[in-house]
Amino acid sequence: MDMSRFNLLLSILFVVGCVRGVRADEAKGTTVAAPPTPRDLTNLYPDKDRSEKAVTEPAKFVSQDEVIELTDLRLVLRKVSFDKSIDGNDFIFFSETEVSNRMFAAYLTETNQIRDDSELKRATRERTEVFSTAAPAIRIGDRTALWRNGKMPEDREDHPVSFITTHQTVKFCEWLNSRYDVPGVFRLPTEDEWLFAAYGSDREFPWGDDKKKWIGKSTEPVNAHPELRTPDGLYSMWGNVSELILSTSDGYGGQIKDKYDPWICQWLGTSFKEEVIQGKGAQPRQDYWGYTHSLRSRSDEWGFRFVFVPKTTATSDDETSTEAKP
Repeated sequence: MDMSRFNLLLSILFVVGCVRGVRADEAKGTTVAAPPTPRDLTNLYPDKDRSEKAVTEPAKFVSQDEVIELTDLRLVLRKVSFDKSIDGNDFIFFSETEVSNRMFAAYLTETNQIRDDSELKRATRERTEVFSTAAPAIRIGDRTALWRNGKMPEDREDHPVSFITTHQTVKFCEWLNSRYDVPGVFRLPTEDEWLFAAYGSDREFPWGDDKKKWIGKSTEPVNAHPELRTPDGLYSMWGNVSELILSTSDGYGGQIKDKYDPWICQWLGTSFKEEVIQGKGAQPRQDYWGYTHSLRSRSDEWGFRFVFVPKTTATSDDETSTEAKP
């Protein structure tokens, strides 16, 4: 037998063996999972088992020169003007606070989803363990922040929502875009936008240049500590929870084309845990950050806020009001 026929026979035997292996797995009722991809967008909440969609307050968007009000969500967005253009924008509007449990519950209700963190009860990952940027990480330090059977944590309606994935924050922003039919887009802030909103061009701390000390044992209401607001009026740009941002990085030194659909989970800002560990109060002008390749990672230290980017940066003194049905 010549070598060409011998190699052909080996190839046929290899293929047959693979097929038999697959059939054997099928006979056992097992399924071989596909290899993970960088864009793992799982972990959406299941739909509620009900026939009618919940009805919430009609959407109302009120825009003025420096402030936007989402009156149905009782939320204010404040204008942040940049020293120099960022991604073609001279200014954008930041949500005044981080998204609260109450606000996230309104999103879940209107989109007919139910949240239950039961699958996280047994998951633990302490800060002292090695953190891999490649694998999904679940960090639970404060179990009182977990949602139970569709109910938000007791007495924490106004605390920042946590234990959410980057994809869930993107879905929240998509809900805002569908709810308010206005010229512009709701999305997560980018790194450059967030850092400027927090520190401006030369501030040592989000609130100014004087050092303050604040140590908490858990999250607090999103509008706590007005003395720590930025000059633009934004709460908790330091403290409470670190905030997930819109990352255009692919995690390997490159950039993705679709900047509204992140490939990695990235966050900025300190959380209440970091304050407790440091015990020294705020550190001057540090770009606190971290990232993981897995979009399924969740933590009680991570929350988010969003921005609104008007279709045009031209300002107007006229107040406009837009009402839309959910």
